[in-house]
Amino acid sequence: MQWIDSHSHHYLTSLSILDELHQGGLSGVVEASWVPIRPTSSSTLIDLYAWVVNREKERLSKIGLKPIPAIGIHPRCIPTGELEQSLNYVQTWLQMEDVKALGEVGLESGDDTEVYVLERQLRLAMAADKPVIMHTPKSNKKTVLKKILNVVDAVSFPPEMVVIDHLNSEVYDMVHSLKTYFGLSVQPGKLSVNESFDLVQKLDFDRVLINSDSSTEPSQPSWPALLLNKLELSELSEASRKIALENPKKYYKI
Repeated sequence: MQWIDSHSHHYLTSLSILDELHQGGLSGVVEASWVPIRPTSSSTLIDLYAWVVNREKERLSKIGLKPIPAIGIHPRCIPTGELEQSLNYVQTWLQMEDVKALGEVGLESGDDTEVYVLERQLRLAMAADKPVIMHTPKSNKKTVLKKILNVVDAVSFPPEMVVIDHLNSEVYDMVHSLKTYFGLSVQPGKLSVNESFDLVQKLDFDRVLINSDSSTEPSQPSWPALLLNKLELSELSEASRKIALENPKKYYKI
């Protein structure tokens, strides 16, 4: 079955591994901007965006894999200086046709700086008519997610253009009735295949996106495909087909 990884950092993954995944059915990857350090200047971000948007297009074309770039300032990657310049870069890159989303953005601790940066970026995404990949943290998830939802509401950002990512059973009651999309990160430390399967059964699968969130952290980029196979063999075969391709294509307008 062909499928799209709806949130990854596969620009950190070797081409040989991506080729194996492609041969197994992976047809496209949403590459969200993130670096495993806090940048000291805005220039780090502009180089990252050029890598994700331009260099990856060249690299992935060699194996026939479709890149779906997203750019933004991750809450753990807010530069220690030149913040306004960094936000100006986000505004410029969001205008580009090849950039399909703002992401990965959100809150980690939920401090005032993170809230300010998220609010500014949501306003830029709304002006550019781009959907958002919304990070939620591992720790203090409920409290921080409540702050995220308050920011989304405060700027009147359309909920149907937000995917609440790294969703798990802890926050299911907070989000299941919302009009957002639901991002399931099938990754060690976030969701197992079985945990993801259970959530799909409870959610509106017309608005579920699955991803590997592959990065420098422990990752199993084939786990989303295992989830799709498990769904396909169950009474949820329709959900499998929608989650694999239809939902990400609709959300990212590709």
